[in-house]
Amino acid sequence: MINLFLWQKNCLRAIQNHNVIIIHGNIRDMYMYCTAHHNLELSFDELMTNFLFSDYGDIYRYDPYSKATKLSLSENNLFKTEKIDGFGSQGFTDTNDTVFARVLNDMENKEISRVWMLKDMSNILPYKSAYSQKESFWLIAFQRMIETISSKNKLILCYISDTQVPFEISENNHQVAFIKISIPDFYEREMFWITKLGPSGMATELSKLTDGLALTSLGKLYQLAQNYSKELKKDIKSLSLHNWEHVLSQYKFGETHNFYEQITPEQLSNAETFFIEEEGIKGQNYAIKQTIKMLWKARTNVSQLLRGSSNGPRGIQFYCGPSGTGKTMLCKKLAKFVFGTEDNFHRFDMSEYQEHSSKKLIGSDPGFIGHERGGLLTNAVLEKPFSVILFDEIEKADHSIFDIFLQILSDGRLTSSRGDIVFFNETIIIFTSNIGTRKREMDQLREAQHSKNPEIIRQHFINCVQNFFKYEISRPELLNRIGNNITPFNYFDNKKVLFSTLDSKLISLKKCFNEQYAHKNIALEIEQKAVKNYLVKTYEKNFLEFGGRGVLNTLDDIILPELSRSLLKLEARKPDRKINLIINVSSHGKDGICIEER
Repeated sequence: MINLFLWQKNCLRAIQNHNVIIIHGNIRDMYMYCTAHHNLELSFDELMTNFLFSDYGDIYRYDPYSKATKLSLSENNLFKTEKIDGFGSQGFTDTNDTVFARVLNDMENKEISRVWMLKDMSNILPYKSAYSQKESFWLIAFQRMIETISSKNKLILCYISDTQVPFEISENNHQVAFIKISIPDFYEREMFWITKLGPSGMATELSKLTDGLALTSLGKLYQLAQNYSKELKKDIKSLSLHNWEHVLSQYKFGETHNFYEQITPEQLSNAETFFIEEEGIKGQNYAIKQTIKMLWKARTNVSQLLRGSSNGPRGIQFYCGPSGTGKTMLCKKLAKFVFGTEDNFHRFDMSEYQEHSSKKLIGSDPGFIGHERGGLLTNAVLEKPFSVILFDEIEKADHSIFDIFLQILSDGRLTSSRGDIVFFNETIIIFTSNIGTRKREMDQLREAQHSKNPEIIRQHFINCVQNFFKYEISRPELLNRIGNNITPFNYFDNKKVLFSTLDSKLISLKKCFNEQYAHKNIALEIEQKAVKNYLVKTYEKNFLEFGGRGVLNTLDDIILPELSRSLLKLEARKPDRKINLIINVSSHGKDGICIEER
């Protein structure tokens, strides 16, 4: 008795009922084939030969690399291949043209019972917006062949994706069946681990732990675990679940160093001080507390207890609220807190991802320009799997991109255009949005602000985000994945916050300047109180309207030009002593700001 998995049953049913089968998806993997006596790991060719050999005398496969091959089973059911140089008296050379001609001739022959499997069709004859004269000829020939194929014969075409199949071959044709081979499901993975480790609770746990991995990957993971068990001087069957998690992390990310585990409880207790005092994020105590709450869960990885698996990112946040309040800055500082550097922060501006641009994130399909380069998102996570990923202003993205977000949040992985499985299990995913401040929402916003109650204002933004997902784009399932992680940012609506923010930016300016110009013997000082009072008094309205970005823009417009002028003067003079530049307020300076030299 043979126990088949779901896609295998569907494939056999398609072979019985259709003459042309297009198989796509996970076609380059190994597959479990379970008989009454053995659980076997078979290649695609081996599996299809087992399916077909008893009913068809001749089974042939072709791809441009291994050429034409005859497939069969021995008396002991061992898989055999035989290179084919000719058919009877009619020889042929292994080029696409001659093989196609032979396939078309065989498929129309009613006197034989034959199967042809054409592999790598994604490269041989993929969908294109415009075809060459030769490609157009073969498309027409395939159309005619599908219409006239003998009921005794079968044609199996293998594509990586169903989107690569030319419409001319498949559209409105009852002879053609599509079969998708998915990544192994729980039961197929469980059978793999039972085969390797025997029936046990560990086989079940590993089946959950390895969700999303191909069978080939499971084989590599098993080999890695064998080496690890030798290092520990243990039998592989005695490895604990924690041991397997270590091996899996090593396989997925190639890193044995876990950034989350290095965060101490003391660091988390002092995280608020880090963000507010050390990194200067002012006026956003609520957002910082919500972020730290997320960090506690990420550090202990307890979210998987509710999910029942380790799928999904380590942490999720949806930052919303007015522009210029520090959403992007908090993301950068979060990367610095967790990973020790802002280099592990990746920002994707969703306004750049309009219609038909989602492929920029995961890469173009085979046959299209840029396929070999992969996607911006998948490449970034492959390079740095421990990262903070920011999708900025997501309301501006094309709605097709939300499918990518859903897969990341649900499965914790994406497949790039090059076939790489990219894991997001060690990332922190953050979305930002200005939803709640758009023109259509201004009346409700003014009403909330009129209450002067922070809770009511925050609830306004939360309601707007929820309405966006439920009613504007009709994606409540994505809202469910985000859950209660919608975090509104406060307005800069009082001078105390403005003073703190401005203070922080001036201190940062001084620190960065002195680091950059120390080798030139130039130092910067700032008359902090005088400069701060002048800027708040003069530009308070701008600060209140544009928040932290308004502060930065003002410093860029008022202080940096004067600082640049002073540096250029020093460069021309080439002084032979240490120079101190002091930013101060003077009625004689431009806009009241001047640079003094000492």
